[in-house]
Formats: sequence, C-alpha cells, structure tokens
Amino acid sequence: MYAKSYNHCSDSPIGTYVTTVENYVGGYLDQMMANAYDEGVDYSYPDMASYVNCTYEELNGVGYYLQVGCGGGDASSSSSTGSRSGLSVNVYDDATCTNPVSIDTSSYGLPNDMTLNYKKCTPCVIWMDKNDDEIDDGYYENKQKNAPLCNAAWDYKEVCDGKCQAKARESKVREGWNKADK
Repeated sequence: MYAKSYNHCSDSPIGTYVTTVENYVGGYLDQMMANAYDEGVDYSYPDMASYVNCTYEELNGVGYYLQVGCGGGDASSSSSTGSRSGLSVNVYDDATCTNPVSIDTSSYGLPNDMTLNYKKCTPCVIWMDKNDDEIDDGYYENKQKNAPLCNAAWDYKEVCDGKCQAKARESKVREGWNKADK
C-alpha cells in the first residue's frame, strides 16, 4: 500500500499486506467496472466472477463447491483449470471452500477468463480526462478516496511480515555449483 493516493505505485510504500483472493478479486472487479463507467464503455464481468464466493455446483452429477483462488499447480492447490499460475476455479468438498478436492476438471469447461497483475503495483485510481461541467463537485475527491480496489485491499488487509514475504518469493533454481559444493 502506498501513502499518496494521487501518486500510486511511485511513492514510498507504507507497508506490505496480504488479503484473501476473494476480497482482492472482488475489489479488482468493482474497480474495472468503475473504470469502464468513467471511460463511458460497457463492462462485462468475466465468467470466473461467478465463483468469487464459494458456490455450489454439480460436475457430472457430483456436488462440489467452487471458488476462484490461486492457481499454483502444487499439492496444496487443486488447480482445476490446469493453470500453473495466476487464478483458477478451485474445487472443494465443503461449503466454506477450505477442503480442496484433487480432481481433473479440464473436461468440465470451467472458466479461465480472468488475469490479474501479480508482483507489480496496480494503481487504485485511473484518472480520466473529464469535462468539469459534466461531473459533480465531489467527483475527484470521491474517486481518490473511494476507489474499490484500494478500499478492498485496505479494509481486509493483514500485515505481511518478513516470514510472509520470504514465503511469497519465487524459489530460484540455481544452475552450477553452490559454495557448499566447491
């Protein structure tokens, strides 16, 4: 999170935080809708938006719960769309979407139509050129203080300390000899 709401992504960070995928994606989608409205264009939520919240659905006659989550492609993720990173619709056997089920869902046609920028700052406010006669007096202040993405990130944030940040770093496979091998 950054301190200066008018200069996101370029000033000094005030901290590193994490939030659930559900809260972040919800704020992100609301932000995309607000940006489209400001641009005067239509916006349609991606199909994956149907699964932001834990949703019951039958797949081949068997009841499961589906929710957008991290793709990952590892043992702790049920990477249902086959995605190795980013977002996927994950499959669970409980109504709180906490107990993942490892099944191959590639033939179920679950959506995979949403991407988010990871590991780079996403500005909360996208400023549009507006004719001041077309907008109300509080437009700029409201846009700056009530951006859906920033509000969701701030309202649902948890501090990400050094251990959390180390866990989030990508592991790099080194080629060649390390100091212990020499």
